[in-house]
Amino acid sequence: MVRAYIVADLEGAAGVVHSSQVQPGSPFYEEARRLLTEGLTRPLQAPCGAGATEVVVNDGHGGRAEPRPRRAPRKDEGHAGST
Repeated sequence: MVRAYIVADLEGAAGVVHSSQVQPGSPFYEEARRLLTEGLTRPLQAPCGAGATEVVVNDGHGGRAEPRPRRAPRKDEGHAGST
C-alpha cells in the first residue's frame, strides 16, 4: 500500500501576502482558503498518479479550517488539525 502525507499552512500558500488574508472573518479569508486549496492540487495529484491508495492532508494551522476538501481531488482524505 502506498500512502502520502501532506502538511499545508495558509500563511505559506502562494498568493497569500498580507496578514488580513489569514484572519477568519476577514473579507479576504475565503479567497486565501481558495488559493491554498488550489495550491494543493498538484501535490495531491502526484501521489494518486503514482498509485497511492491514501493521501492525508494535514492543515498545520491552529484554526483547522483552511483547506477546502470538497474542492480537492476525489482520492484524497482531508484531515484538518495541527500535529
